[in-house]
Amino acid sequence: MKKIISLVVCFALLLSCAVSLAETDKVNLGSVTVNGEFTLQANMMEGYAFRISSMDNGVLTGFISSEDLTRPVLQLSISFDESMSDVERMNDLGEEDLALLEQSFRDMNEVDITYTETTHGTKVMVVREIGADRDFVDFFSVYKGYSIEFVMVAGPEAQDTSLTDEQVQMCIQFLSDLDFVPIAK
Repeated sequence: MKKIISLVVCFALLLSCAVSLAETDKVNLGSVTVNGEFTLQANMMEGYAFRISSMDNGVLTGFISSEDLTRPVLQLSISFDESMSDVERMNDLGEEDLALLEQSFRDMNEVDITYTETTHGTKVMVVREIGADRDFVDFFSVYKGYSIEFVMVAGPEAQDTSLTDEQVQMCIQFLSDLDFVPIAK
């Protein structure tokens, strides 16, 4: 009986170590400082790397791309939005606020707009280009007053420029794993 208990305890310790290691595999994307200071961490999609294109106190913009130029290219923009400074998550926005956000996308492109959620239950607006412009899927959400926009387009050497549901799910998973880690002062 003692051996079984010992094995169970050892297994539990190994499992907790594995979970801990999995969580530390996240890539540091940079930091944003407005309404608190946060380091952004994410699980990078296999075969992809993140490159910051600009970063200042309230805005971080970068590209996530693969060496395989047939794979989609993604742009991540995170910026503090003063008009949403009291919004914890997009879930807290009313229908009128969501309608205004939707209209801002419709003013620029012919799009289909749906909603989904991250694995943590945060509402995400999914905007798909359906008109004559280049296909894209734009994921938009709000977290702690920050607007998060994640745009996916086909890779520059892709034969088929349409974007698949599997690629959309890859982006939802990335957003689900994106952490705003407060920086202790």
